[in-house]
Amino acid sequence: MRTLNALLSHLGDLLLSPFASHPLAGLFFWGAVCGVVMTWVFGKTSNQRRLKELADQTKAHLLAIRLFKHDLVVTFRCQGQLLQTTGLRLWHSLPPTLVLLVPISLLLIQLAQWYEFAPLQPGQASVVDVEIFPRPQSPPPEVLLEPVGVVVETDSHWDPSRHQLSWRVRPQTDRPAILQWKAGAEVLEQKLAVARAGGPLMGIAARRPSHAWWDQILHPLEGPCPSGGPISAINVQYTRRHTPILGLNIPWWATFGLTAMAAALICRRSLGVHF
Repeated sequence: MRTLNALLSHLGDLLLSPFASHPLAGLFFWGAVCGVVMTWVFGKTSNQRRLKELADQTKAHLLAIRLFKHDLVVTFRCQGQLLQTTGLRLWHSLPPTLVLLVPISLLLIQLAQWYEFAPLQPGQASVVDVEIFPRPQSPPPEVLLEPVGVVVETDSHWDPSRHQLSWRVRPQTDRPAILQWKAGAEVLEQKLAVARAGGPLMGIAARRPSHAWWDQILHPLEGPCPSGGPISAINVQYTRRHTPILGLNIPWWATFGLTAMAAALICRRSLGVHF
């Protein structure tokens, strides 16, 4: 899992770093590329002959409903046939959807590392949580925080219901900081993304995952915490990144998805693909 995450994170850095100064341009560009690639894959992994027949039948049923709108019997019959045709189109679209599910999910996870959160600004406080492996009826382990380039404003706070220790930290400069924890012989580090307002786009690891495979997939930028130590995961609270479009804060995933769908609709005729 670490090898796969490292490979995908390196690839994401190569593809997104050229758009660090223009984040929206990166969303639009890769959304359009993704739409074209998905359309091509859809055409290669689906029964295009059958989908074309069903598309023609859909047009015929819609035309019949329009022409015979005064005949209720014909209208209801055509609506039933239209519903059946639509279901068949969805059924024949299932195989390519399953083929695209895994790569699209991995792509969205990589995009989330760059577009979901904004880095901390100098002087902006944040809360850092360290999750501890549950140990029934035992006190929390001694975990020492030793920051580099950041001020720790509070002592550790233990939450027994969540099995986690929390600190409030505040970076002083616009350079990335490092948080280091010592728990016995174990030493763990977590990067703290810091930049001035309006700074370049960057990958942000809001969580150092646990050893669980699904947690590593969802948070690929940092390696997992060792399974044998007292610390199971580390979380850093960042603010959500804004992606303003025409004065509206549109979520990054909606911008990416709408761009991909628009590109797919535009290029489907030239690629000869039927949905």
